[in-house]
Amino acid sequence: MKQTNHYQTRDVICYGKKQNQELLRFLWSQGYHFTDGQPIKPDNLRYTGSIADEEDAIIKTACYAIDATLKMVAFHDSMSLLNLYQSGRGLIGLDEYFNRIKENEKQRGVDT
Repeated sequence: MKQTNHYQTRDVICYGKKQNQELLRFLWSQGYHFTDGQPIKPDNLRYTGSIADEEDAIIKTACYAIDATLKMVAFHDSMSLLNLYQSGRGLIGLDEYFNRIKENEKQRGVDT
């Protein structure tokens, strides 16, 4: 069985203000910071895109690259997303990100 480092970069997409704030609050509480050295502030949202829902309402999105080893967060721009998809990787949603964190903690024996 191939061992993987549980501290790998996760590429996460969040939809709307609520999900983005939830992720930023979590990252802030865990001591993360942005790659440019700026502290994470849950109310300081920076959207990187938008999508239309079933009713053609526009929902703002933000895509993040989150590295748990370095405790760093970067925003994905159009070019980095293109590179991500060309490499065969994709984005995961916020719920899947939190589920993966819980799974990794269980594997390491950490209480949640």
